[in-house]
Amino acid sequence: MLNIAAGIGESYALEELEREIAAGSHSHALAVRSPESGHFELVIKIAKLALGNSGWIGDRHPDLLFAGENSMKSQKPPSIDECREFMAELSLLPVISNRRLGVVMYADQLLLPAANSLLKITEEPPSHVNLLYMMENDTLLPTLRSRVRYVSVWSAPHTESDVMPGNDAGWLEWAKNTKEVSDIVSSLERWGNYTLENGDAELAFKIESIRLLLDGGKLSKLMAQDLILLALKEEMAVEHSFGSFW
Repeated sequence: MLNIAAGIGESYALEELEREIAAGSHSHALAVRSPESGHFELVIKIAKLALGNSGWIGDRHPDLLFAGENSMKSQKPPSIDECREFMAELSLLPVISNRRLGVVMYADQLLLPAANSLLKITEEPPSHVNLLYMMENDTLLPTLRSRVRYVSVWSAPHTESDVMPGNDAGWLEWAKNTKEVSDIVSSLERWGNYTLENGDAELAFKIESIRLLLDGGKLSKLMAQDLILLALKEEMAVEHSFGSFW
């Protein structure tokens, strides 16, 4: 998903998510990356879409559950014991809504034992359960990342790294600074976001297609760099080759 730099309320990513929830076609497990300062506001917005408007007392709802009751106060992820209590509560039938929404705050900071304890419910949740993982950094453990739908709703200002290199020196510097395929994927996400926001939807779509391909993990770093240089620097039409990599 393209990470579109816009205000949370105006974000294309959030608008798309709202449409999916309204249509009942959203993923049972969702990971949302956004600035930490807006996490709770965004959780409540998503929860009201998922749970409906009935049963709310302020920002509390009997079917909105958080992993670790003091997680937001302590500003740290839930422990393994808190995750187990969270799963036990989620397994109970909804009180008012037709579903329960379980939220894991600071999911990008989860320790391995706590993250592993959430794997089964994330992959095979009860039919009445939806999960929401909130994070600021793109560091959700791969074992969880592979089981969720990832959405980025980011409102931070652009930096130089958000802009695709414009000359040979820039491309050389970029290549030197990319140590892993994951670094390349992150670059593509930023470039696609910037490009789309600046009105070049065709190029943004091309960037996003390459990002999705590389996110599948089937190309080495050197192969990924070569593909990007051909497609984006040299502007060669390589889209017809994508199918052979999937």
